[in-house]
Amino acid sequence: IRDRSPSRGLGDVYKRQDTKKGMALTAAAGPLANLIMAFAALLIYAILHVLCIKLGFGTSVLNGVATFAQLFAIRNLCFMVFNIIPIPPLDGAKVLGMFLPNKAYYTMLRYERYSMLLIMVLSLTGVLNGIIGTGVNFFFNGIINLLNSAINLIL
Repeated sequence: IRDRSPSRGLGDVYKRQDTKKGMALTAAAGPLANLIMAFAALLIYAILHVLCIKLGFGTSVLNGVATFAQLFAIRNLCFMVFNIIPIPPLDGAKVLGMFLPNKAYYTMLRYERYSMLLIMVLSLTGVLNGIIGTGVNFFFNGIINLLNSAINLIL
């Protein structure tokens, strides 16, 4: 008897008919979790920033917690941007694979073991620094601008 309960979780997506879609949904969960954690950390940072700067409650403890929240957000955004690069075995390749024809998708997977060397070369030559830095700045500035707009509406 097969379990047909709806609460089986995201990991059971592989057991469904569309394996590519299941892999893409599972792969997208990691970067999405990083984005949510970065947003939460920047929300804490923005609240503490308002308390420290605009309302004059600046203490070294609040500044320290605000700095930690900012660094935590930046690290999560780094992980997210790195993982969405569409090079196998990174999550971005699995998400991209959902949109590729089967032949191209399986060809990409066939070279997955060699792509780790490509990732190391790109990392050691500094090429990934520009890609990750640009992506982190884009998401960081977007979240901060969104939070600043929300805070300005409230205050």
